[in-house]
Amino acid sequence: MSLEPVLSSHMKPALYLLAFTLLGNQALFGQKNDIGFLFGFSQRNASLRNDVIKGEVRTSFQFNPACLLKEGGPGRLYAEIPIMTAAGLNGKINDTVTGRVAGVAFITPGLRYHINLSPRLSLYFGGGFGFAAAGERIGVPNGLQLITTKKYHWSPAGNYGGGLDYRISDHFSLRAEARDFRASRETKVPGRNTGATVGFAVRF
Repeated sequence: MSLEPVLSSHMKPALYLLAFTLLGNQALFGQKNDIGFLFGFSQRNASLRNDVIKGEVRTSFQFNPACLLKEGGPGRLYAEIPIMTAAGLNGKINDTVTGRVAGVAFITPGLRYHINLSPRLSLYFGGGFGFAAAGERIGVPNGLQLITTKKYHWSPAGNYGGGLDYRISDHFSLRAEARDFRASRETKVPGRNTGATVGFAVRF
């Protein structure tokens, strides 16, 4: 009795599985998507009232998932969702009232375009529109006590900026960028958050 038909019937599913795995890996190696993780500083400006509130340089973090829309010619076009968070903003409203914006977060979906400068290095520009949210704590002295209240504010927001992306492998790259996140001036969300960040991106 020949074993060839038996071996063939058992090997066909394995060959199909191997082909599917290889095709899947080819799709994976195409790197249609990426996620950026950027850390740095942002200069924040706000005006809660007519008196002085000064901006401060604070640490910021940006999480940026993106999907490749088109590739060809001089570069690549991505749809992205930059999510930027920054630490608090301290300010003095008057002699008896102090305020502190505890933190702010921007979510501004948009587009990002990479211009290929070399096989590994690209210059990119991006922008988008969404919303921003901030938390505010106000303290009012009352005798020997300090009464505090907390409020949360929302605002339309947008972003624009650019940076450099240097690919160190098929799945990782280094990034440095400058991006400006802006909220509406009529709200109590910090109006402008100009950030300079560095980090890395994971491609998949």
